[in-house]
Amino acid sequence: MPGYSSERHLNINDPATMRVIEACISMGASKEFDAVEPDIDDTCTGATGFFMTESQNMVHDTTLAAHAHSLGLGWALKNGDDPSVATGMQPVSDFVVDEQCHQ
Repeated sequence: MPGYSSERHLNINDPATMRVIEACISMGASKEFDAVEPDIDDTCTGATGFFMTESQNMVHDTTLAAHAHSLGLGWALKNGDDPSVATGMQPVSDFVVDEQCHQ
């Protein structure tokens, strides 16, 4: 990410990664959190070092949203700057966090 040279991305195509993320979401539910804000929802639009189609990205995000909802947690869309990502996530997102709404 520009300006964040130490940021690293996970290979969300790897099932092991999905299990770790689901465990983190479950931990939040056990701590009685209200919702999950997963951060970069539009991984397919950035230079992550991993190949990701928009369709794969939507499957990943909607699977995690379903997991969060099954635990009684809300699910946030983070930024959603790409219109097709925002449209795809709208049915499963309970709210939106936008860091750069004035830009």
